[in-house]
Amino acid sequence: MTIRSAITTFHLLLLCMIGISVTACAQQAKAYDIIQYTAKAPGMTLRLSYADGYLAASKVTISQPKQTALVLMPQSGTPEANGDLIFEAQNKTGEPKVTLYHIDEAAEAPKSITGKYLLKGRTVSLLFKNK
Repeated sequence: MTIRSAITTFHLLLLCMIGISVTACAQQAKAYDIIQYTAKAPGMTLRLSYADGYLAASKVTISQPKQTALVLMPQSGTPEANGDLIFEAQNKTGEPKVTLYHIDEAAEAPKSITGKYLLKGRTVSLLFKNK
């Protein structure tokens, strides 16, 4: 075997090993489940994608007729000390805002979640129900 073919063989082996490790990493299972909830408010539908096991991956999507859907993400990856989990638009601060009440990271995802929607000083109570 020449030096050139040994180097080529080494490179092929190295590339093969890298490909195997990338494939193995890419196929690892998620550590959380997404559970879908829906709430209705006047003129809009709110959909909660609740990431059970990793709340930071949760999101609230607000849909209104003839408007682009607005996606709200958690303000932080964990609930406040009182159990509130607050969602805000990524590119805005303040309003709109959705707050979910009594969120317990250690417990299984509940069948329903209560909360509120705040927009332009108006607060609407919400009840998210599991589909």
